[in-house]
Amino acid sequence: MQLLVVLPRIPYPLEKGDKLRAFHQIRILSRDFDIVLIAAGSKKEITEDAYRQLEAYCKETHFLTQTSFRRIVNTLWFFLKGKPLQTGYFYSAKVRKLIQHKTLAQQADHIYCQLFRSAEMVRKLSIPKTIDYQDAFSASMKKRMKATSGIKKWLLSLEYKRISRYEKEIYTDFDQHTVISETDRRLMDMSDIHIIRNGVDTEFFKPVERISEYDLIFSGNMSYLPNVHTAIYLAREIMPIIWKEKPECRL
Repeated sequence: MQLLVVLPRIPYPLEKGDKLRAFHQIRILSRDFDIVLIAAGSKKEITEDAYRQLEAYCKETHFLTQTSFRRIVNTLWFFLKGKPLQTGYFYSAKVRKLIQHKTLAQQADHIYCQLFRSAEMVRKLSIPKTIDYQDAFSASMKKRMKATSGIKKWLLSLEYKRISRYEKEIYTDFDQHTVISETDRRLMDMSDIHIIRNGVDTEFFKPVERISEYDLIFSGNMSYLPNVHTAIYLAREIMPIIWKEKPECRL
């Protein structure tokens, strides 16, 4: 069975959560499916290393260039159409054309689409489709909106309303829907969403011999607000408890 995977970003290097999730899902799905991967990015993002890492798991790997100018034009066009700015920023006419070619030529049995950012390029195709919402982006955008002010607050408020509407609008265009956590499913308030949690490589991350001195590391993309909130919570709420037993411990 041939699985067409459509991503909003080149899934390498693995420095963001959506890239990590996509990369490892492709790695595991390749055991049972012939993967055809399609994604767009800048010339800087499309590297030999990215091709090499993904070609190990994909029957075909298509990385299409997307210029900054085209992203700006698409974002403005989608803004005027009343759609979320993110759908315009990640939209690629070249990607959509290639997807249509693959489906018309019957070179795909199922489409796996990551994030609502990619949905516009596949949502109207008559082929079984799955969308991985990952997070309740509308809820996250609402939190960001409340944490700012001025023109930025207005823009985030507009984006929040559009994403909230769009998440529900595209629901019926897909046969299957997934998110990462029960919290996200509850916040989205839509039925029949499957939870596909993120995992941990227990072969790599495994217990070491007991040690008396150690530091703690929080690793995450700090442009993502939930990670910022988690880091602050860890520093303010959790570390004081640890310092009672281990005052020398550093975060």
